[in-house]
Amino acid sequence: MAWHVFHVTQSHSVVIFVVERDTF
Repeated sequence: MAWHVFHVTQSHSVVIFVVERDTF
């Protein structure tokens, strides 16, 4: 799901947020 969001948004801010959330 995180990859899908990243691909759809393609935003640095979103990527960081997704990565941080995934790490959590």
